[in-house]
Amino acid sequence: MRIAVIGYLESGEVELTDYLEKKYFCSTLYLDEVFKDVEDRVDVKKEMIDKFMKKNISWVIEGTYENILFNERMKVADKIVIMKLNRFACLLKYINKQHAKGEKIDKQKAKDIIWHKRKKEYRKVLNSTMRRYSDKVVLIFNNAQIFMFRDII
Repeated sequence: MRIAVIGYLESGEVELTDYLEKKYFCSTLYLDEVFKDVEDRVDVKKEMIDKFMKKNISWVIEGTYENILFNERMKVADKIVIMKLNRFACLLKYINKQHAKGEKIDKQKAKDIIWHKRKKEYRKVLNSTMRRYSDKVVLIFNNAQIFMFRDII
């Protein structure tokens, strides 16, 4: 199974990806990690993602990055999970995570959660993906749906 997990910041994509990795014993790729490691080298990023998709029969790729092989990833994915949790639910997840780790709330990160990728352009990306790949899209709007999805997939 090949699954692409995309969505709003702090909506739970990483946690869902971790769960799917353990459930299906599949390879995972966290795009934030790829992009952190190779900085501005777009060609290297494309090559890494392409190589990962070709090398692994079963995978989960977490992250949107619509400017790097986005359509290619969505085409080959068997399922596309779009996590569209409410911005305040995402903020609460972040606050609870920081509290559990005993770390302070980063005010800039909190602002990013409320506004980051909530702009019109990003909503267009998610909505066009929903329309284009409607036969394989799973929409998640709240935590209950995350648990339901985990149980049925």
